[in-house]
Amino acid sequence: MVAGIRLRFVGGAAVALLLAATLTAASASAVTLQAYTWGSNAAGQLGNGTMTNANVPGTITLPKAKSVAAGANFSLVLMSNGTVKAFGEGASGQLGDGSNLGSDVPVTVSGLTGVSAIAASNYSALALLKNGTVWSWGYNGYGQLGDGEHEKNSNVPVQVSGLTEVKAIAAEGSHDLALLKSGQVMAWGRNGNGEAGQGTTSPYVIAAPVAVPGVSAKAIAAGLYHSLAALKNGTVMAWGYNSSGQLGNGTTTETATPQLVPGLTKVASVSAGAYYSLAVLSNGTGESWGENGYGQLGDGDTSGNPSYKPVPIGGLTEVHSLSGGEFFAMALLKSGAVRSWGNGSGGALGNGGSSSSAVPVPVSGLTGAKAVAAGAQFGLAVAP
Repeated sequence: MVAGIRLRFVGGAAVALLLAATLTAASASAVTLQAYTWGSNAAGQLGNGTMTNANVPGTITLPKAKSVAAGANFSLVLMSNGTVKAFGEGASGQLGDGSNLGSDVPVTVSGLTGVSAIAASNYSALALLKNGTVWSWGYNGYGQLGDGEHEKNSNVPVQVSGLTEVKAIAAEGSHDLALLKSGQVMAWGRNGNGEAGQGTTSPYVIAAPVAVPGVSAKAIAAGLYHSLAALKNGTVMAWGYNSSGQLGNGTTTETATPQLVPGLTKVASVSAGAYYSLAVLSNGTGESWGENGYGQLGDGDTSGNPSYKPVPIGGLTEVHSLSGGEFFAMALLKSGAVRSWGNGSGGALGNGGSSSSAVPVPVSGLTGAKAVAAGAQFGLAVAP
């Protein structure tokens, strides 16, 4: 692949984060969490039995949902019983149900139980099991299934080679990341812009996990061709492609070696869109940097110019987690409210319209949300 050519999308962010709720056992058992979807629906990625776009969230028939992840044109829902549902485009086996067919209603990912977290990239997916292993399925043109194979897709989950003691996963574009309990970051898949953090862009394809040197992290995120790690000391390291300043170092020079993002401290977590990056600070505010053609940095700038350094996301406080889609982003607040900004085409902002916004706007009708994920112009959430 030629550096700088844009793919249609990247899966949203990596992993949808769960909002820790201070519920008693009695009140928790009384709340039924459901999956909500909205936005573009050309491949049935909203899972509602149609291929019609929706500009406000609607529920689908998945009670007892726990978390969500969004790919290019497919969706994943982690259920409270540890199984995974999928819907949308399926030509590369990314629904994981043993077929290469798409579905506009949820299907079950084959053979997976005991799942604790999920992540989706363009056309492939990851699942982290409670035993610390990682499984993958879908497209494998860049070795992103991590099983040592290259260009051999799988429409059922296969185990990612050599990974144990994993506590977090991230996927987007054509490469994947895993965070071990020790803090070590592992990477595999496409490395054409140094997104695997090996200090070199060779080999172009890494078909099994390798350690990213010099990084001890508490959180990870993958963009289209770049990677992020929030370190235990509250700083952030970034590496890979940098055409729009998504590495946050004030330049557009890519690097295959992890580098600190200047000026960022007290960072709690990170997320990434296609060509931009996001961070949640410990004080509950958010920062963003990189491409801003549709206002996806959320800082109110409508010039379309990128930012090569972190800028504050306008008006956001009490942020729990952020999720970056292709050209729009979302925030899950600690209150359970959801905000969105960026490209609104297809109804992606979920506010009843299709206009873009350079500042966060409320997603209609969602209260008490526990998880969100931004995909290619569509959104997912778990809420009562």
